[in-house]
Amino acid sequence: MEINIDHPYTVAGKKAVKFVVRAIGYAEMSRIATSAGREAGPGEANALVRSRSIMARTKIVTEDGKTQDIEPLVLHMMPRPVAKPLLNYINTEGDIPDDATPEQRAAILATVASIISDGDGLTSPILVKLGTPIAAGGAAGDKSISELEFIAKTYGDIEHVLAGSNDMEKTVALIKHVAKPVSMGLQALPSWGVDGIDIRDGFFIQNEILPRFLE
Repeated sequence: MEINIDHPYTVAGKKAVKFVVRAIGYAEMSRIATSAGREAGPGEANALVRSRSIMARTKIVTEDGKTQDIEPLVLHMMPRPVAKPLLNYINTEGDIPDDATPEQRAAILATVASIISDGDGLTSPILVKLGTPIAAGGAAGDKSISELEFIAKTYGDIEHVLAGSNDMEKTVALIKHVAKPVSMGLQALPSWGVDGIDIRDGFFIQNEILPRFLE
């Protein structure tokens, strides 16, 4: 996503013209949140997660076409009129705009994960349809993973899930050690599949699937 910078702003002595914001996966966001939670002081974790996620996924493009990483001091000293459109985009990413047409609303809703087979996760699997399929190998292609099956019959199956220090870590462990792709003949998600989980799909799994394996 490209966001134009309309307010006068320079980085390293060069005029900044736009932000380039890449999508961030759930597993990457979990790593950022967990690291920030361990390092932050009381009441500082949310701010640290926010700033680190912005820096991880955003670059500044200058007038000569070169890109600049956003370092902590650059972010903290960024004028509010420059930061505002970037924050507006990040804060509303994935939301349905008030003026969306029925077709736009339907397209956004189509990217929301859903449970298509509601098993108990012990004797029968829970089948989740991902809102954003995972491209094979982490790259665009004809094959993709669009459904995940969750079933854990033994303590060993959920040992890594229970060891997570927070719900995001537990969810990543659930995806890595319990989830099974329905397609492609895989018995577990490879690392590119875990990293390819869309952030909205990840939070759906965290909120709707994870609690069933913690009971």
